This record gives sequence, structure tokens and C-alpha cells, in this order.
Amino acid sequence: MCMREIVPILSAFCDELEAANPSLDDDSNGLIALYEASYLAFPGEAMLDRARALAIEKLQELIPSMKPDQREKTRAILLDLPLHWRAPRLQTLRSLEEHRGRGDRNIIDPSILQLAALDFNLVQAVHRSELLEVTRWWKETGLGEEKLPFARDRLVECFFCAACIAPEPRLAACREVLAKVGSLLVHLDDVYDIYGTLDELAAFTDAVGSAAWDVSSAAAALPEYMKAMYSAIRSTSTAAADRVMKEQGYDAVADAVAETLKEVNREVAFRSTHAADRVCVNLARIMQCIYRDGDGITSPTDNRKRLVKDLLFNPAGPYICDTLAELYGDQ
Repeated sequence: MCMREIVPILSAFCDELEAANPSLDDDSNGLIALYEASYLAFPGEAMLDRARALAIEKLQELIPSMKPDQREKTRAILLDLPLHWRAPRLQTLRSLEEHRGRGDRNIIDPSILQLAALDFNLVQAVHRSELLEVTRWWKETGLGEEKLPFARDRLVECFFCAACIAPEPRLAACREVLAKVGSLLVHLDDVYDIYGTLDELAAFTDAVGSAAWDVSSAAAALPEYMKAMYSAIRSTSTAAADRVMKEQGYDAVADAVAETLKEVNREVAFRSTHAADRVCVNLARIMQCIYRDGDGITSPTDNRKRLVKDLLFNPAGPYICDTLAELYGDQ
């Protein structure tokens, strides 16, 4: 059923809500479902906004006459994030707890609930073992109380976010990188916001921005706590890049990029050309340009350097065509 067919149905239902149809007084579950579904609206679908407002108004009217358990559930739903804004992994846990508490034996087969709980526990065990490994890495960096005691230690919270973003067991590498990068970013935030001096921060920024990633030269003048931070950033990013190339190989990565750009083509074809859309598309394009045959940030080729000069410093001239031909000629 397309949206064009759904709008008249929703409109008629909203009219009944506004008319205070008594038949809806006992349908609190239907009103909750309408409230949750309204958050699936696309831009410009004012009908679902209207449906949400009416559902909230009607539920608030019905709350005083509800049974205690239904009253508590309804209030919690209206105060919490809508279903489609919640992390699926957290919603799974919440759903299991709700069904277990209600004992819905006539609605859901108990064996299904047992399998769902078993699946949750098995995935949780995978996440817990990964957290142990990430914790070991964190201790090895010495970035906790040992070298940066002023910074927030939020490794567990960062892994929690990673496990919600990419919960599937097969995405272990993604969770690992997200948790590590998140922890480093929290520390970087504290270094820049509350601890580092202007001179130290300028030196650290230059060191991280250096193409060489040479600990002996770029980080030599940094204070000890910044050397530890610099070393952790360098080793973590290098390990992540090496892991991708080792597991996937360059050809596989290139194939993945090609398929991703096909998805970009589809999005561009069926979406309006707002400035934000063009920015996102151009981000994908320039990443392809920079990393096409290696790391154009860490070790830029002569062609990359020449393109930077041509774009930012050199007036346009015929030789630019030669540079572009050399860069893209074999595509």
C-alpha cells in the first residue's frame, strides 16, 4: 500500500479522534501504535504529524481511567524516545523484559521468547569478550590515570555506543575501531579543552598533521603526555588500516568502493539536489581521489601534490589537463 492510499485512511481516523468517537476509548494499544508509527514520517507528511498530536492528546485523556499497569506503560512510552529512534539492541532487551513481566503466553510462544533471550545472551558474551580485549589495549596505551590522569576514562561507554551502532557478531572489527577511536576522541577533547597550553596544542596539531607520522621527529618536542597520545593515535590508525588491507585486500576494497558509489548514484537520482546532498556526494568523490592508489594524506604522490597546487595556487592552464589525465586515465 502506497502513501497515497494510506493518507485517506489516516485522515478518516484522525477525524474520528477529533470527533471523540467513543469506540476508540478502549483502544489504547492502537493509539500507541499510531503514535509510534507517526515517527516513520517522511519530510512533508503533515498527516502523520497530525496523527501523532491527536494520539498523544487522546492517550493523555485516557490515562486516568487505565489500569495501573497500562497507565504506567503508557506514561513511560510518552516520556521515552519513540520506538524508531531507539537503538535496536537496547529495544531488544526492553522488549524481552516487558514480555517476561507480562507473561504473554497467549500472544507469544514461550519458546520464541527463550530463543530470543538465548540469542541476546550469546551476542552479549561476544561483546563482553571484545570489551576485555579493548580494555587490554587501553591499559597498554597508558592513557588512563598513568599518563593522562586529568582526562575522562570512558572506554566502557565508548564500547557501549559501538555495540549499539554495530551489534552483529560479524562486525567485531567495526566495534573495535569505533570503541578505540571514541576513547581517543574523549581524551583529545580533554587535552584541547582543559589541559594543554596553546603552544603545546599547536605543536601537537602540527605533529598529527604531519605526513610522515614519524614519532622520532614530529613528536620529539611534545610533552610526555602528548607523546603517549600521539603514539596511540598513530598505532591505532595504522593497525586499523593494515587490518582492512590484510583481510580485504586492495581489490576487495576497490570493489566495495565501486558498489558504494552505485548507491550514491541512486540516492542522487531520487533525491532533490540540496546543497547538503551535493556536499555528501563530493565527500565520497574526493575520498576516492585521495585514497585511490594509496594514502594520499600520509604519503601523497606527485600527482596529488600537483593537483593541490593547481586547485589552490596555480592559475588555470592547459597543463592541468595533463595532470588529470595521468591521475584518472586508467579508470
